[in-house]
Amino acid sequence: MKGKYFISGLIVLLTLPLFSCGGGDIGAPGSTGTQETGIVIESVSIQGVPTESDGTPDIDANVHLCSDGKPEAGLFRVTADISILAKRLNESGVAGPPFPASVEQCTVTYLRAVEDPSAPIIPSLTFFPNCIFTEATETTCNVPLIDIQRKNDFWNALVSGKNVPSERPTHYVAKYNCIYKNEFGTGTFPVEYDFWIDDFENCSN
Repeated sequence: MKGKYFISGLIVLLTLPLFSCGGGDIGAPGSTGTQETGIVIESVSIQGVPTESDGTPDIDANVHLCSDGKPEAGLFRVTADISILAKRLNESGVAGPPFPASVEQCTVTYLRAVEDPSAPIIPSLTFFPNCIFTEATETTCNVPLIDIQRKNDFWNALVSGKNVPSERPTHYVAKYNCIYKNEFGTGTFPVEYDFWIDDFENCSN
């Protein structure tokens, strides 16, 4: 009998986070501001955008010589595409149509893998995409994933011996927290992207 009560209690505990996800607001997991803006963030996803030099999710943090004696093309800022799908809240308390809305600001925090606390700390990055989105149409916002300075700082910390990651290439999670707004209020949504950073081979020969 005790076992039945324990299992029933466990099921209740496991289902609680599903009801509380999003801080009590309606929308994608973690999103807020639905009641203020009249907008439901239905889904948010992110995909790395490869460049000529950097193929995501592997990010090259160093320029080295190729077999022909010439250096790689160089370091470049790496970007990602955030895709947003939103709709209006039924029986919203706002005074008019909630769309269009815009993503005004995002801060990306670079989280080290739990198993690699000795990896270099990559400072957070804040940017202002001003990306407009509308109702029931998936909108893509091109955003920074990591810039040249943060690549250099990572590599310098590694080769100087200041930080010695246990994992090479080194795994990070780029955690985005974005603020959107319309004429009625503001809201937020999160999205995460996994990447690995090291000195990768990007020679064309």
